[in-house]
Amino acid sequence: MSGGAGDLRRTAVRAFLWSLVQNWGGRAVAMLVFLVLGRLLSPGEFGLAASAILVFSVVSLVSELGFGDAVIQNKKLEPEDANAPFFLALGLSALLSLVAALLADRIAALMGNPQLAPLLMVTCAAVPFAVATGFQEAMLKRALEFRRLALRTLACGVAAGFVGIGMAFAGFGGWALVGQFVAQILLGFVWLWARPVWRPNLRINLVALRTIGTFGSNLIASRLVDFAAQRTVDFLIVTQLGTASYGVFALSNRLYQFLMQLFQNSVSSVGLTVLSEVSDDRDRIRRLFVRTTSISAMLGAPPFFLLAGLAPELRELAFGPRWTGAEAVMTPLLLVGGVHSILFGAGSYLNAAGRPDLLLRLMLLKAGLVLLPILLIRPAQPDTLAVVYAAGLIAEAPFTIHATLRTLSLPWMALARPVGGPMLAGVAAFAALRSVDTYVTFRDGMWLDGGCKTAVFAGVHLIVVTSLARGPMGENVAFLRGALLRR
Repeated sequence: MSGGAGDLRRTAVRAFLWSLVQNWGGRAVAMLVFLVLGRLLSPGEFGLAASAILVFSVVSLVSELGFGDAVIQNKKLEPEDANAPFFLALGLSALLSLVAALLADRIAALMGNPQLAPLLMVTCAAVPFAVATGFQEAMLKRALEFRRLALRTLACGVAAGFVGIGMAFAGFGGWALVGQFVAQILLGFVWLWARPVWRPNLRINLVALRTIGTFGSNLIASRLVDFAAQRTVDFLIVTQLGTASYGVFALSNRLYQFLMQLFQNSVSSVGLTVLSEVSDDRDRIRRLFVRTTSISAMLGAPPFFLLAGLAPELRELAFGPRWTGAEAVMTPLLLVGGVHSILFGAGSYLNAAGRPDLLLRLMLLKAGLVLLPILLIRPAQPDTLAVVYAAGLIAEAPFTIHATLRTLSLPWMALARPVGGPMLAGVAAFAALRSVDTYVTFRDGMWLDGGCKTAVFAGVHLIVVTSLARGPMGENVAFLRGALLRR
């Protein structure tokens, strides 16, 4: 291996480890705060705050214009090339935030809760700060400087957690979740801009703006379609079932998102940068895709299948009796996580192959598979809606895999043992756990009940995965050990 390739591998491994610290440590802090707030807030209070954050997500997604990932992906980017995208995104975010604030009462009325208006004004006011922070994050990721991002995430997460929990104990209700959310954005902004790795100036490069804008437009279109496919469901629940029902769905979906991001963000944050560096080496990209997808199937999918089987125990342990019934929403969403754990890298590989247009078409397909059944069936309960929603997301998975394999000129058989074996093991272990849950009752408490079920899951999973994918499992272990130990 040449020195350049070896240096890239070592840098990528260090960046990956710091990215794990950032995402796992940051998500662990966020999860702890989330669990405490879930205990202290009612479903209605949680749903009210989640509704305000939902509107923030729409405004910030449009405002960012996909420039962040476009900056990371552009290998020839000069510092001044980011000036025009930065000012354009910042100006748009300020404009949209002002519009959202002026229309807060009307938006709250459309969402069926006038109490939502002041929360909307506060969350949307934070959008320009989030967009500005995103550019600093992009420059740090571009340089694989994940250590500073990790420290920022941990410190700001802890501080914002104290804000939110303190407000909850003081009786602020849904404002506690909003306070924690906005505090983390503002603290992150101060942390990165107090000592910026990149400073904007008035030198504008319109050619670079066109290049970045072309990539970003495809990316933002894909994200908007994906957002529509997933968040339209949230809006339907808020407007038709009320904020209390949305609170149950939002809490379950937040748990699913936390778990996905623990593994997904750690790899994809580094992956887009590294894949861009080797985008001309198709053989290396093919090997990387098979290896990362296999590792995801072996390490990323099993926790989702296990937690889906333990949803009643998880709900009782984490959130308490006031959230009874949430397990019926958690189970299908966590099963989706088990399937989607092998898909998270597809977008990075398609972007690295120069096919953001294909990613957009896949997002349109997902939107159709998710939204059409919901609009036709119109489920009246959040648990039924969660099942229909999950079925649509799972139905889209084979199309994404096929598109990625075709783009990389790989046959389906390339994933048969490395990915198919571990996924079948996860499904079989989940089925065994649910069989135990149906036919065997442990009467000595939740901990023994959950422990016995976990043992059943682990045993069945190990037997099946060693039977169907012993070779790939050993190769993945050797690959990870070599990556972690290589200097």
